[in-house]
Amino acid sequence: MSGLSNIYVRVTYVSNTAGSALYLDDFSWTSTVASENRTIVPVQQGNGAPTNCAGGSVTLNSSDVYTMYDNGGEFDGYNLNQNNQVTFSPSGAAFTAGDRVRVQFVNYTSVGFAATTDRIDVWDNNGTTLDATTNILGHTSANGLVPSVLTYISTIATDGSLTVRFASDAVTNNLGFKILVDLVRCAVPTGLAASSVGSTTASLTWGATSANNYDVYYSTSNTPPSANPVNNPPTFNVINVRGANTVNLTGLTTSATYYVWVRSRCSSSPDSYSPWSSPISFSTVDCSAFSITTNPSNTAQNPCLSAGSTALTVAATGGAGYGYQWYSNVVNSNSGGTLLGGATLDT
Repeated sequence: MSGLSNIYVRVTYVSNTAGSALYLDDFSWTSTVASENRTIVPVQQGNGAPTNCAGGSVTLNSSDVYTMYDNGGEFDGYNLNQNNQVTFSPSGAAFTAGDRVRVQFVNYTSVGFAATTDRIDVWDNNGTTLDATTNILGHTSANGLVPSVLTYISTIATDGSLTVRFASDAVTNNLGFKILVDLVRCAVPTGLAASSVGSTTASLTWGATSANNYDVYYSTSNTPPSANPVNNPPTFNVINVRGANTVNLTGLTTSATYYVWVRSRCSSSPDSYSPWSSPISFSTVDCSAFSITTNPSNTAQNPCLSAGSTALTVAATGGAGYGYQWYSNVVNSNSGGTLLGGATLDT
């Protein structure tokens, strides 16, 4: 039987003991054509207590779309005592291109799960850390008839994965769920850089992505931001940048070192972010420490147009540990002018 896909086989085991029968739910058929294997139904097997499909993993390429059901398939109820878990991950090439796993609930029984102990979870993780920090859907019938959000996208997992687990109790069963699993693209910004750093200000730029919307996180701590940090100045700040790949920071602390991260924001319904970029750091300066100790003077200059040039001397202090840039200007101003090349000392 080659070239078949999406075929379900129902197996019923009847023992020699009168009245004793074990109904083993739908099996999925695996096609010999790899591109056709896009349906996932956890398998039951054995002639005693069913063996649970406790874990598994699926790797998606950029154009792949999978359909996943509970172990009852599309039309039957799920079995009792199930603990079915599958991790979906983008392939290496897809992840490098910016793809992240998306899970969408297509059908969800209108009756709801049969008991509050029947539960489905979605973790933003590849199966190694399934806890409260990565659980983005923890749902039982006590939470309501359907999940409050029907689409989930990986924003926390460093490899773009999502893990789905369904567990049923030993008492009752019901119709379950149908979900679609595919990839969405949200690339990490690159080329983050700081410039024009002053006492309390700095400018940031980064390479644009297709998202064109970004979150910038900056802090005096080098601890990376969480998936969804809450703005909490002055400890750290989150800026939402829309339609640009540059932002000016103000209100910084003088003589402080800042760490900065940026991520793409690809959608807001549902939230879809890239992972945070690698950090950069910069240090603000205390400009109040600088002073001009010898002012330029024209008293020694010959005002004749044909006269030769005479050097002016100017000196500054307060710049220990810093380099200097000197500018000349035709007006009395503390900004603008022409940079004097090679003038990097305090005199």
